[in-house]
Amino acid sequence: MSHSSDTDPSDARARELSRQRQEQMSRFFVAFAVVEGLLLAVSVIAIYVLELIDPELGVWVLIGIGVLGGTVLSTYILSTNRRNRRELDKPDLS
Repeated sequence: MSHSSDTDPSDARARELSRQRQEQMSRFFVAFAVVEGLLLAVSVIAIYVLELIDPELGVWVLIGIGVLGGTVLSTYILSTNRRNRRELDKPDLS
């Protein structure tokens, strides 16, 4: 027995939107990880190898980078989820 949802245009639209959003999020996560990793690596080198920053202060710099990165990541995920819900709730105008 065939389900009507197999040919339902709104299901196809939802699947396509989901696929596009997953690709977009994957690209963001990779770019974010590269930037965050480079920033942390440069900071660790500046603090512990080159000793440009006192290590006691450097720990706080690293914590600040981590907190900032976590905030950016959380904000992106929450806003993306809200946008996806809005787009899925929009009536199909085609």
